[in-house]
Amino acid sequence: AQVVDGEWRLTPDGARTVTRWYDRVLAVGDGAWTDYEATVLLTLHAFTPAQRGPPTYGVPHVGIGLRWSGHTEDGLQPSRQWYPLGAATEFLIQPGGEAGRWRILADGGERYVQARARETRPIVSGQRFWLKARVSTRPDGGSLYQVRQWVDGEPEPTTWSVENVEAPGTDVPAGSMLVVPHNTDVTVLEIHVEPVGSPE
Repeated sequence: AQVVDGEWRLTPDGARTVTRWYDRVLAVGDGAWTDYEATVLLTLHAFTPAQRGPPTYGVPHVGIGLRWSGHTEDGLQPSRQWYPLGAATEFLIQPGGEAGRWRILADGGERYVQARARETRPIVSGQRFWLKARVSTRPDGGSLYQVRQWVDGEPEPTTWSVENVEAPGTDVPAGSMLVVPHNTDVTVLEIHVEPVGSPE
């Protein structure tokens, strides 16, 4: 894993964000990865309540980025533009901090096509929980993105919370995965990445 944005510190449990702010990022893998499933175990310690503008822009979350090929040249030194990428999957912390709700931002750039889960999933401050995100290439050449979450120690759900399909020729074809806490104080305990086959 590589720290890409923000300040982190190593603890006996894992890597923890030092300051809650915009997109603290750990990157895993390389630009050649295409179809894979990323599973992350973490603890949510605290979060900044949602505000319309900065710093939260209305969406404190913990997310997994998929098919990221690095910062895009934007004229700054160093570059900081994080899109395009395959998708930004975000487990949005709901008001009160007792539940989260998934959304998937396709590409993350100007198109911002998104799918949003209807149901919320529980969060308990200080409790460990799992996030899982998958990207796979469909037989027609499009991409399927899927996400789910569950509390550590409980059975993993057999269904996905939300799915989003990118049409053939519109998606980023390959890239690494990211763990992205946004205005949340988290400890990342484990990261697992496995290759997957094409969906039916």
